[in-house]
Formats: sequence, C-alpha cells, structure tokens
Amino acid sequence: MSYGLNLRQAAEKNGKTGELADDEDDRVPRQRPEVALLQKFKDDLKRLPDHQGFEEFNDVPVEGFGKALLAGYGWSEGMGIGRNAKEDVKIVEYKRRTAKEGLGFVGNDRGSVQSQKKEEKKKSREEERCLRKLKELRIRHKGEDDCNRDKASRHKRERDEKTTRVKANGGDHRKEDQQRGKKRISWLTSHIRVRVISQNIKGGRLYLKKAQVLDVVGPLTCDISMDESKEIVQGVSQDMLETALPRRGGPVLVLSGKYKGAFGSLVERDLDREVGVVQDADTHELLNVKLEQIAEYIGDPSLLGH
Repeated sequence: MSYGLNLRQAAEKNGKTGELADDEDDRVPRQRPEVALLQKFKDDLKRLPDHQGFEEFNDVPVEGFGKALLAGYGWSEGMGIGRNAKEDVKIVEYKRRTAKEGLGFVGNDRGSVQSQKKEEKKKSREEERCLRKLKELRIRHKGEDDCNRDKASRHKRERDEKTTRVKANGGDHRKEDQQRGKKRISWLTSHIRVRVISQNIKGGRLYLKKAQVLDVVGPLTCDISMDESKEIVQGVSQDMLETALPRRGGPVLVLSGKYKGAFGSLVERDLDREVGVVQDADTHELLNVKLEQIAEYIGDPSLLGH
C-alpha cells in the first residue's frame, strides 16, 4: 500500500517549508502586540499639528461644535430633525427670571403697577384706620368694665360696713334689711339681666357673675338663673343684686323713676355721672335716666306690649 510512501513525502515537503519559514523569521524580528500599539500611538502624535492653546477656540463659537457634529450626519441649517420632520422646530428660549418672577409670571406695564400700588396704599390706610378705631373701642369697653367692677366693689364695701355696724349694735342685719326693704322701691322684674354683688350666695361662688331674673316671688325677692352654668338660685334678695347694662344699642327696660316701664335701646351711658340715654321704642324720644334705674331686657318685647 502507498500510504506510508505518501506520508513520508508530505513530511519531507513540510520539513522543507518549515525550514524556509524559520529562515524568514530569523530575517524579520517579531514584536509584541502592546509594543506595536504604543509605536502606532507615537506615530499618530508626530503627525498632529502643534498645540495653539485656547486661541484656536476663539474663532468657533460653542454652538459651532454642535452644528459641525450634526453636519457630519448630513444635516444642514433649516432642515428638520427626525424621521417625519417637515420643518425646523424653533428652540424655546427660556428667559432668565429674577426676584419673585416664577413660572407663570406675566409682567405688567408700569402704569398698572403704579395704580396697583396706589390701591394697596389706600387699602392699608383704611385697614390702619379701622384697627385704630377698634383699639379705641376695646380700651373704652375695658374702662367701662373696670368702672362696673369698681362700682360693684363699692356697693359691697358699703353693705359690709352696714352689716358690721348692725352686728356691733347687737341687732340682726336680716331684720334691718326687711325693715329697710319696706321703705325701698322694688325694681325687680322678670326677664332682666342682673349681677350678683353679694358673697353670701353659694359661699361667694357666684360673686360678680351675671344672671337672669326668672320670677319675682316677692316685692324684694326673686329667683335667678346664672348665665354661665344655668344654675337656678331661689329666694335671692334684691339687695344682693344690681342691674346689668347691655352694650350700646342693646335693649333696656326702665325699672323705676319717672319713665318706669319704658322700653327702648341704650344710646349712651356716662359712668362718671351714672346717667344713661335711652331711646324709647314707641316714640323714639331720648330719655335721660339713672343707670341704676335701667337694666338689660332679654325677654320678648311683646310681653311688654311692644
């Protein structure tokens, strides 16, 4: 068989070829890949022009770099970008905003701004005037409340002094009150507001608190209902109470004196002279009465025939 002969011939040929290849390798030295890449990089650097610094960027604006990049893809100025672009879309330029000019700000012309400032100044002056009047009213009402407290305290001191004198003389202050009550004029009326000025009621817990007269059970005795707690106190003497006045314009009832039974509204009150002005609901006449002769009426005016 010829297999061995053929193989030997091929081996001889390959041996000769290998010898020739070895001779060529000996003539051309081989380089490592990293050395070849480094040499190529050095050759590229040698071919580059000299560095000119930042001066070479002065002639080309920043926008020019973007245009040059797009021009490399076949774009020209005025051409639309995109698959179905028909025209060049204008770029939205956002204006720089300062101070309080946020998103959605619409600038006004100078005339409207000045008129708006005038309106704001006018409004601020009106608010300032209203606040000043309100402050004066608060001070006035506070002074009136203080005067009412002083008046109640003065009545209490006078009553305590009388009680002390009666006890010192060995008498009973209750009997003296009853004898004095026969001579005093009764002003108790249902549906009027009063103030407790005695500390002998409920251990002083109701002192200087307002109440409503529910029913008059005697010439100088009545049942009252406290405004805050709605507590009902029975058999309260007239000497333990004083009339309570409303604010200006509130309904009042004349309890004694020349105009007894007159119903109207409180127009003015003078705490120094202890005199008030009441406008009659029927005749609209202004009546000058003492403050102790009137009280706030909280019932239905129809009960009085008005």
